[in-house]
Amino acid sequence: EVHSLMQDKSGIIWVGTYSGINIFDPNIKIEHYKNNPLDKNSISESIVTTIYEDKYKYLWVGTYSNGINLINRDTGEIIRLGSEGDYNFIVSDYINYITGYKDEIYVATDYGLNIINTNTKESFTYTENNGLVENNIKNLFVDSSGNLWIGSAN
Repeated sequence: EVHSLMQDKSGIIWVGTYSGINIFDPNIKIEHYKNNPLDKNSISESIVTTIYEDKYKYLWVGTYSNGINLINRDTGEIIRLGSEGDYNFIVSDYINYITGYKDEIYVATDYGLNIINTNTKESFTYTENNGLVENNIKNLFVDSSGNLWIGSAN
């Protein structure tokens, strides 16, 4: 089952599925990323819900219930971002959508919205407690003026 499709700046197509990430490079090969509990450099979960490429060509891979995987395409390194641990940048590990604008990454979760500044590495959380109509954010869109549009479950 396909959950997310994204074509990066180099033309490679990334497909997020219930069994990991399939990568289709029209010039070379097909690759597959999936979770391996014995490998800390694998993605944190195989159910991939969203994929976003930032301006530095890092891939932000959201999962159904195990946070975000930040993939460095040049080195192959995968950094796991979650609601706990060393890289606890997000309010929830249930990731619905990721997008960005300039130096900010926007993360829609079941428990609110996170905005991560890629320069300062600061993360801000928005929930019903500080202005959101609902915590269960399903989709995000940044328009040509830089305005963030938020779609919720209700």
